[in-house]
Amino acid sequence: QLIANSARGLRELTDEDAKYFSNEKSREKSSVHIKGFKIGRSLYLGPNCPSVVIEDCVFTATKDLKLSMCFIDYVTIQNCTFSGDFKNSFELEYCSNVKIINCQFEDFKVPVWHVEKVKSMEISKCQFRNCSVSGAGFIEGCIIDGYVSYEDDVNYCIRDSVFEKCIVTGAKDSKYQSVISGAVTSVYDCRFKDCYRLYKSKGELIRNENFLFSSIRMKDAMNIEMENCAKFCDKHFPYL
Repeated sequence: QLIANSARGLRELTDEDAKYFSNEKSREKSSVHIKGFKIGRSLYLGPNCPSVVIEDCVFTATKDLKLSMCFIDYVTIQNCTFSGDFKNSFELEYCSNVKIINCQFEDFKVPVWHVEKVKSMEISKCQFRNCSVSGAGFIEGCIIDGYVSYEDDVNYCIRDSVFEKCIVTGAKDSKYQSVISGAVTSVYDCRFKDCYRLYKSKGELIRNENFLFSSIRMKDAMNIEMENCAKFCDKHFPYL
């Protein structure tokens, strides 16, 4: 475990620290617990650690910072702050039981999370401000990006969270691009302000009133508050 002394404040995660956790032999299939650090270096975690807990950390954008976790059964990230013009999405691949709790994300220009073969993910009590992306390709959302097929049995839930000025700029008629993501299956008790889509037409950016969420996988939604936003879902989602 790597735990900072909170009485002395946040300590910088060093290159030596980062290399230790990125080295499979160092971990020897033990759990990873990182607490109370200021992180501006890349971390690659998995596959030998069964669980990862990152808490009370501040992630500051640098040119090459990247957080990548793969083949981990339990992932918990809580009470962390992520701010700055990040160049890389944080990656979750082949993970289960992912929980993002009480974190703040600000000023992202890439999707916050890129997921692949993640079985379950819950985002709760988080704040996303000015997290916007641009792209006409396979970018699906500002918050969660990644391919999830109809055959995948997944559960991605967002609850008790706030989204402000999260904007996606992309193709005019794309059914798959939404501010959040078509991979999300349920949303509860969330607030959205100034969140919508844009597309380019004759050199100008036009606001698209299509959905914040694609309803491709949406199963349930309750207590959604919106202000100056595009409509929540498309016409195929009957109870919104």
